[in-house]
This record gives sequence, C-alpha cells and structure tokens, in this order.
Amino acid sequence: MLGVRSDFSTLVMQKNLKVMGMHCIIHREALTAKTMSQSLKQTLDCAIKVVNYMKASALNTRLFRNLCQDMDAEHDSLWFHTSVRWLSKGNMLILLARLLPHVIEFLKIQHKQELKTDISYVKFQNRLAFLADIFSHLNELNLSCKVPAQT
Repeated sequence: MLGVRSDFSTLVMQKNLKVMGMHCIIHREALTAKTMSQSLKQTLDCAIKVVNYMKASALNTRLFRNLCQDMDAEHDSLWFHTSVRWLSKGNMLILLARLLPHVIEFLKIQHKQELKTDISYVKFQNRLAFLADIFSHLNELNLSCKVPAQT
C-alpha cells in the first residue's frame, strides 16, 4: 500500500520532510518459501516434517535432548516450526543443519527409517545447508531493518 502520490506515508512526508518512507520487507521469508524450486521446497517440507515429528511429543523432545547431551552436541534441542512467526523457518533450519548427525542417530534409534533415509542423502544435506544459509541472511536483513525504540 505504498503509492507514489496518495498513500499514508506520502501524505505524512508532505507535512514533514524529515519523515522517510520504506517498503516492508518483513515477509521476504514467506515469499521465498512460496517461490522456491521444487527440489528446495521438498527439502524444506522434509525438514519441517522431521522437526515436527521430533517436537510432537514431550517424550521425543526429552529423548533427543538426552541423546545430544550424551554426544556432547553444541545444542540440545530443535525449534518447533510455526508458520505464524516469520523467523521460525530460518531458526529451525539453522538448528536442524547444525544438529543433523544427532537427528539422524535419533531417527535411527526411533526406527523412523523413511525420515532417516530422506535426510541422510548428501543432496538433501547440501540443500538444507543452502536453505539455512539463505534464511539466516533473510533473518539478519529483517532484524537489521527493525526500527529502534524511542527513549
């Protein structure tokens, strides 16, 4: 809703020349997820499926935390993916990429062969790293555009 002559920001700028207008870029992650290639979309969907399985029950969450602690992992939990929060996909993908060997081991212990097979492929892991990198850059961009609070 940013028109050149008639939107709210234009009207405000006519009254006060110090005001600056800016396009909203906070939804770039959502747009990126909707317009990506089919192979990246499948990778993202698989990653979401794995994380949602692991976070679906408190027992799985505790078992995975114990496994990560036993294996001296850098992190001991994954973030649940929600489509409501705009930072959700990026943070979820970054943690999944960092904990991927532990996730594969957990799925092996849980006898989730289909999920384990899907995320064990090198192509999946490369695409996951690519997605985590892209979404982390989008998160940084979105957070850097945040307006500081007035004191």
